[in-house]
Amino acid sequence: MPRWQAMLANATHVTLYVALIAMPVSGYLGSVFSGYPVKFFGVTLPSWAPKSEPLKDLMSAIHLTVSWILAAATLLHLAGAAKHGFAADGLLARMGIGPPAPTRPT
Repeated sequence: MPRWQAMLANATHVTLYVALIAMPVSGYLGSVFSGYPVKFFGVTLPSWAPKSEPLKDLMSAIHLTVSWILAAATLLHLAGAAKHGFAADGLLARMGIGPPAPTRPT
């Protein structure tokens, strides 16, 4: 795999992990600063911050931005998987998807 593809794959993976953490954190903080009670699987969590419209708006903007970043990174990740699926380079087979790639004589 060319170096630029490996670097793009690593950047996409890091972006996915960061977005998967930032998304619920920004959503939770947006709910906390909204002044409404936050429920987690039906359990009302204690309020630890006062209502703040500017912070709620900031967290909402972060949440929306991260959702678009997460969608773009997911599409990029799927495009990479499709590229490797059509290239038959054995990468998907190493993950247990599909038949093993034909071996080349050395």
